[in-house]
Amino acid sequence: MAIFPVQFITADIPDYSHTNQAIDACNAGIRWIQYRTKNTPHKEWVQQAKQIREITAKHQCVFIVNDNPQVAIESNADGVHVGKHDVDLSQTRQLLSDKIVGYSCNTIADLVFAQHHQADYAGIGPYRYTSTKHDLNPLLGQKGLMQVVAEYSESKLSVPIVAIGGIDFNDIDTLLEIGIRQVAVSSCIIRALRSNQFEHIQRMIHSFEKFKSLC
Repeated sequence: MAIFPVQFITADIPDYSHTNQAIDACNAGIRWIQYRTKNTPHKEWVQQAKQIREITAKHQCVFIVNDNPQVAIESNADGVHVGKHDVDLSQTRQLLSDKIVGYSCNTIADLVFAQHHQADYAGIGPYRYTSTKHDLNPLLGQKGLMQVVAEYSESKLSVPIVAIGGIDFNDIDTLLEIGIRQVAVSSCIIRALRSNQFEHIQRMIHSFEKFKSLC
């Protein structure tokens, strides 16, 4: 499965709706959006998800729902991303057998678990502290991420990995050197979208795509 190199994760922002975030992100060139909201009533959750599904479909953008397989099904999303403390991965895989299932990981053991239960990709992190997600796994930092990536390479695992957690535009070169080829980002993309600095997002996308084309 081909994974777009820069995944955008929406956030609950009072004056910047998830749908507007999705519209701006698609216009900036993002082609993979994860809709993440907390403490939202189910009906409203599904309604917003359906709106984002319409937006992403127009741009041929992959649409993932965070945490909730049922919302993913009801909104006809392309898949769901779940964490270790959200829902059971094996049950999610069975429920969404024909859709994308991502899984949050923090250690090599988590990556082995993700592959065993047929996750389509694994989010590895957090790289650093982020205020957009609660109940964070232990921070990895640069050294921790390097260690997990090295263990991943030695283990011959094949589940694609996506770095996540507090990643900024200035981290691109470091992450590429570590061996990361895909990232999931929220805060810095939101800042760029709100200030109409789409070029920062496009530069990030280009950096990862260029490196992959040289491999």
